[in-house]
Amino acid sequence: MSSRFVAAIDQGTTGTRCAIFNGSGRLIGWSYKKHRQIYPREGFVEQDPIEVINNVRSVIKGAIKDAKIEGKQISALGVANQRETVVACDKRSGRPLYNAISWQDSRTKSFIDELRADEFSKTISGKTGLSISTYFSASKIRWMIDNVPKLRDKTETLWLET
Repeated sequence: MSSRFVAAIDQGTTGTRCAIFNGSGRLIGWSYKKHRQIYPREGFVEQDPIEVINNVRSVIKGAIKDAKIEGKQISALGVANQRETVVACDKRSGRPLYNAISWQDSRTKSFIDELRADEFSKTISGKTGLSISTYFSASKIRWMIDNVPKLRDKTETLWLET
């Protein structure tokens, strides 16, 4: 058995999994853990970022145990994530300032509808080939700045410090 292994983490919408493969590409270790979806209001979909990161740690440990190897034997790691899910963290402590806003959250629909009615949406579409959508992270970040006081305060400080 090879003493070097590859781990893959898939941090998905409803849970996190870790797989460990040997040098031949054979799956030798596996672990999965679900996390909560938080629905504070209709159209709002959030996750607790502390729960998510703790689950990532847990599945890594679980997959290593299942593979019967030591963590130091892992020589490469691949990570897949939720893409447009957004977490804002304090730049000094690394602690989240609000729940993660999930990619499928639609709380910014009215803002997106305003942008779509403007010429600006044609500029974005022309440059990127993409339509403006609640899927993308920018409107979620704006929502957090506008609606989460501790995040807004940190953002104002950040602009002053740079």
